[in-house]
Amino acid sequence: MKKKVIIQIISILAVLSIGGLSAILIINNLLPTKFQVGIIGTLLLILILGVFLSTRKSKASQVIGIVLKILLIILTSISSYYLYTTISSIDNISTSNKPSEIKNELSVVKLKSTDLKEIVAERKLELDITESEDKQRVQELLEELKKVTDENFTEKNVNSYISAADNLVLEKSDLMVLNEAFRPMINEHILEFDDITEVVTSKTFSELANTKTKDEVGSTFNVYVSGIDTFGPIQTVSRSDVNLILSVNQETRKILITTIPRDTYLPIAEGGNDQMDKLTHAGVYGVQSSIKTLENFLDIDIDYYVKVNFNTLIDIVNLLDGIDVENPQEFTTNGLNFPKGKIHLDGKKALVFSRERYTLQDGDRDRGRNQERVLKAMIEKGTRPENLLKANGVLNILEKGAETNLSKAQMIEMVNREFDSSTRYKIDTQDLKGTGKIGLPSYAMPGFELYMMVPDETSLSEVKEMIKENQKVN
Repeated sequence: MKKKVIIQIISILAVLSIGGLSAILIINNLLPTKFQVGIIGTLLLILILGVFLSTRKSKASQVIGIVLKILLIILTSISSYYLYTTISSIDNISTSNKPSEIKNELSVVKLKSTDLKEIVAERKLELDITESEDKQRVQELLEELKKVTDENFTEKNVNSYISAADNLVLEKSDLMVLNEAFRPMINEHILEFDDITEVVTSKTFSELANTKTKDEVGSTFNVYVSGIDTFGPIQTVSRSDVNLILSVNQETRKILITTIPRDTYLPIAEGGNDQMDKLTHAGVYGVQSSIKTLENFLDIDIDYYVKVNFNTLIDIVNLLDGIDVENPQEFTTNGLNFPKGKIHLDGKKALVFSRERYTLQDGDRDRGRNQERVLKAMIEKGTRPENLLKANGVLNILEKGAETNLSKAQMIEMVNREFDSSTRYKIDTQDLKGTGKIGLPSYAMPGFELYMMVPDETSLSEVKEMIKENQKVN
């Protein structure tokens, strides 16, 4: 009697585990319908076989039947957990159902060699504040500074962070307020800045930015891929070092990757007040500034965005066991040599390969082309049937270092299409061309001679036309 009860309990648990897995698949629309039917049908057949065998008189049959049901419970429970964590990861990556958080850090910086107490004993400290910085935030930061200096400082306005950094290094001031999003720009101007300075106090400000998204994924859409200039949290405001537009046509199975070089000189929307500057500076005003800037510039709608940091690229490439790209020119940088021809890249090498520009013949434009090569290789390898099974691993990586306004349902729909399609995507690339100039006005860094790329009008027209052509359906 006791044995029969145990067998019945095992059978009930098997039924419940199949029901739970089926519910997760159906409610979340995971996998195309034919795959759902196949999986659920197979599990039910195994269950029926297990029940049948466990009710036979033969002890061997009973044992096999019980073992089948136990294995079924284990398999479905593990699968349910796997799918649950996958769905949770997708929810965490997506900003479609919640505002995107933007983190901006303000710091008060001094020279390491400066002894503030000694200066305060003789006079008040001199603090440089950039005129364009948010006044309310500055005041909140200064409240923190007052605790450190007993309010012994005077404020002076300067026109840019570079000016403030120059004054600090030349000891024309004692302190400066620094928006940390602009630190990389200062480091390019003063190479030893990080080594000779230190933060006195800092304060992080968070705000929410609503990001638009379409309700349904159409047969054609544009995705903006922004690679931010940082290894830190994805919410950190930073320059956009990578600016790619993926024009996807799911009907013709074509993807066009368009590179807009980071130094492209154009009006910066939203936080840039439509003033002229290089594209990379749009990132310091948030991803929506970059999106709107590119929409205006290319006369297109950008339906979705994916924002990633450097760690994300390294981890995904490693998960895919590396990628292969065709390198058109040999170069050496950061102690790594990249020979001409087909080369295999792990995560670290893929990042270095994507970031280098100084040793390349065509500078930033060649860097953009290398970024296209890396992304193309990642898409081609990641959409292979055997690598679709690594989707959960990819999502775990993206959860830590990426965000997108694609919804959970939209991302699942895209993956389902890949399982359901027998045709792989054909991927083409293009990049905007232009002429390099130095000395053009910069809204973010006024008064400094920066390198800009003035777009070639013919190239811009061709880029727009190629995007338009790719979005045509049969």
